[in-house]
Amino acid sequence: MKKYLIYLLVLLSIFTFTSCGDDEPSGGNGDLIGTWQEDDEFTNVFNDVFDYDTYHFIQFRKDGTYIEIDVFDEVEVMKGTWTRKGDKILATNEHASSSITIVSITKNTLVTSAFGIEQTYKRVSDSTIDKYLRN
Repeated sequence: MKKYLIYLLVLLSIFTFTSCGDDEPSGGNGDLIGTWQEDDEFTNVFNDVFDYDTYHFIQFRKDGTYIEIDVFDEVEVMKGTWTRKGDKILATNEHASSSITIVSITKNTLVTSAFGIEQTYKRVSDSTIDKYLRN
């Protein structure tokens, strides 16, 4: 059952990055390059209530590739390619393609929205995901 929930969360994160935000991010890739960790109330409550370490990371690389990592009882790693056009990120992996809309982006915070639910990511060191890639 837990594994199905993981897959559901992964698919939701891939397919549901959309928004209608008023903030107009810059069109360049420089502010997006790096590693982002999801930082939201659901994840924090889930970790507290169920005593799990649950994390979602996405790392956008300069070479147009990305790595997405979900940690929930097991580590799930997906890799793909991405491009940015204005406030849209077009991401493709072996399972799906998606169009992600950026609501806002600052040096340390990335906000997206899915089905009216905002997702907030904080910038973390690129080396944060290294331990998950070794598995």
